[in-house]
Amino acid sequence: MRILGKGASGLVHLVVDKETKEEFALKTMTLTYMSDKDKKSAELEVELNRVIGGPTIIKFYESFKVKENIFIVMD
Repeated sequence: MRILGKGASGLVHLVVDKETKEEFALKTMTLTYMSDKDKKSAELEVELNRVIGGPTIIKFYESFKVKENIFIVMD
């Protein structure tokens, strides 16, 4: 895993599927220190990524939450 980028809401890592060797971007957002407004924005980002698609939009694969972290898997 290596860091691809860092923003105000979290980190993006390059991850590799162990079986297929396919590469994905994994965005991690830690909710622990976010305000209620920022937490709502993070959850809205997940929902928008889930329903929006197109040739200029990064492909969304899945998201999941573990404790106070949201993970988004994308191209």
